[in-house]
Amino acid sequence: MALSIAAVSCSDNGGEEATPSLEVDKTEISVEAAAAVQTFAITSNTAWTALPSAEWITVEPAKGEGNATVTVSIAENTVARERSGNVNVNCSAKRISVAVKQAAAEIVVDEKITAITSAEDFVKVGSVMFTYDPTDVITLEADITISAPMDSLLVDFDGKGHTITLNYETSDASSSDPVYANVGVFRKVAGTVKNLKTAGSISVKAEDGATYHIGGIAGIGTPTAAFENCENGIALSATTALTHHMGGIVGYAGAAITKDANHTILTSEGTASIKNCKNTAKVEMNVEGAAKASQLGGIIGHLESRGTVEGCTNEGEIIYAGAGTARIAGICGYVNNLAELTFKDCVNSGDVTNTATAYSGTSWAYLAGLTGYYGTPSIGGKVLYENCSNSGTISCDNASTKIRSRAAGINAHAGNSNDYAKANADGTGVHTWQFKNCSNSGPIVMTGSVSSTRSQLGGIQAYAEPGGIVVIEGCTVSSTITGDNPAASAANNSIGGILGRGGSTDCQFTGNTIAATCVLTGAAGTGIGLICGSNSAYTTAITGKVAGGKIIKDGAETEVTAENYSTLLFTNALGEGGSVTGVTFGN
Repeated sequence: MALSIAAVSCSDNGGEEATPSLEVDKTEISVEAAAAVQTFAITSNTAWTALPSAEWITVEPAKGEGNATVTVSIAENTVARERSGNVNVNCSAKRISVAVKQAAAEIVVDEKITAITSAEDFVKVGSVMFTYDPTDVITLEADITISAPMDSLLVDFDGKGHTITLNYETSDASSSDPVYANVGVFRKVAGTVKNLKTAGSISVKAEDGATYHIGGIAGIGTPTAAFENCENGIALSATTALTHHMGGIVGYAGAAITKDANHTILTSEGTASIKNCKNTAKVEMNVEGAAKASQLGGIIGHLESRGTVEGCTNEGEIIYAGAGTARIAGICGYVNNLAELTFKDCVNSGDVTNTATAYSGTSWAYLAGLTGYYGTPSIGGKVLYENCSNSGTISCDNASTKIRSRAAGINAHAGNSNDYAKANADGTGVHTWQFKNCSNSGPIVMTGSVSSTRSQLGGIQAYAEPGGIVVIEGCTVSSTITGDNPAASAANNSIGGILGRGGSTDCQFTGNTIAATCVLTGAAGTGIGLICGSNSAYTTAITGKVAGGKIIKDGAETEVTAENYSTLLFTNALGEGGSVTGVTFGN
C-alpha cells in the first residue's frame, strides 16, 4: 500500500518532476577545409537549445525537447588559417559545448595582388596574406563594397582616398577562436593604414564569453600598427553583457608591456600612433543585464601604455546605455598601464551620453570630451593634452541608481591611488597630467543622482587621484556645468570650472580663463569652485583670469563679480605657499 502511494506522488499527475538532464555523444567535431556536415546526438528529458558561436556554423534543429540528433553544417574555409568555434547546447540546468575545428585552406598563390580594384581582390588578399612580405604595400584603387572583414592585415595599406563600405552583423564572437572577437574592415592590423575612408554599419551581439574589439577601420591594432589620415563612417553598435572595446578608428590599440610588482615598466614593445583621423559615425553600446566595464571612443576604445594621438576629430555620437561601468569619450574611452602619452590638436564635437539602468555594487560612469578613464598607471606615467577642445554635450543620467559618476570637458578620471604614485624618493614615481591650451565650450550635465553616491564634474578634469600632479595651463572654460547630486558632502559631490576634485598639493593652475558664459549649478551641499569644487591644500601660486559667470547652488544665484570672485575660486583653503593673487577679474 505504501509503495503504491509513493509511486502516485512521483507521477506526472501532480507529483515531483524529474531533474533535468542533458548529455551529448561527442564534445568535438573536426573537419577538413571543405564544406562538411556532421551530427551529434542529444540525450535529454527536458527542453534544450543548440546555438553556434560562429557564423560559418549552422545547426538543425536549433531547439527541441528530449532525445534528438543535431545536424551541424560547416561552411568551406577559404582562408589559410585553422579556425574553431562551438555549438553550445543548453538546458535550464546545464550547458555543454561541442567544439568545432576546421583545417586551414590549402591555397595556391598564382598572383600576389598589390592593387585592389574589387571586393574579390580584397577577399583574395586576405586569404593569402601569409604570402606577403612585411615591406609590401597594398593600395586601394577604387571604392568597393565588402561583405565581411579581412582577418589580418600584416602589411601597409594605402586607401588613396577611396571608400570601403561594410554592412556587417554578427554574433560569432568565440572565446575558443579570439580572431572572430575582433571586428572591423580589418579584424587585426599590424601595419600602417592610411588615406582610407569607410562607410556602412557594424552590429555585434555577444553570445558567449569573448571580449569584443570593434573598430570602423580595425578591431585591434597590434603594437606595430598605425593609422593616418583615415575617416570612419561605419556606425558601430553592440549589445552585450561582456567587456567591449569600441572605437571609430580602432577598438583596441597600443603597446605590449611588462611591469614589476611596483608598477615600474620592465619592457615595452611598440607605440600607438593615430594621426589626422576622423570619425563621423555613431558608436553605441546597449548593455543587457549586469555588465563588466566597456570602453567606447570616437577614435579609440582602449589605448594601452604609450603613444601619440594627434590631429584627430570626432563628430559622431558616443552612447552607452545599461548597467556596468561606462568609460566613454569623444576621442578615447580608456587608457591602461599609462607610460607616456600625448593627445595633441584633437577635437570633439560629438555628444557623449551615458544612461544608467541598474547598479551592480561596483558601477561607475566616466565620460568626457577627450578621454574617459586611466587604469593602473605605471610609475612615473605622464600624459599631455595640448591644443585640444570639446564642444559636444557631455550628459550623464544616473537614473536614480547608486552609480558613481565623473564627467568633464577633456578628461574624466586621472590616475590611480597614492599607493605607488610617489613610490620613488626622488619623485620620479609621480603621475603627471598636463593640460596645455585646451578648451571646453560643451555643456556638462548630470541628472538622476541620489545622495548615497558620488559625482564630480569639471570643465577640464573631473577627478584626480590624490597622488597625481595635475598641471592645467592656458585653458579656457566657457560652458555650463550642471549637477543634481543631493549629497551633503562636498568631497563626494563637487563641481569645478577647471577641476572637479582632487590631485596632490603640488597641482598647478596657470594662466587659465573662466569665461563670462560659465555657469556652475549644483544642489545643496555641493562643493562648487570656479577653479576647483573640492580641492586639496594646494601649495602653488594660482594665476589666470575670471571674466564673470554665475554660481547657482540650491536655487540661489550668485553673480561672479570683481568684489567676490576671489572667494569663489576654491571650496577649501589653500595650503602654505598657495595664493590666488595672480588671478584677475574682467574681460
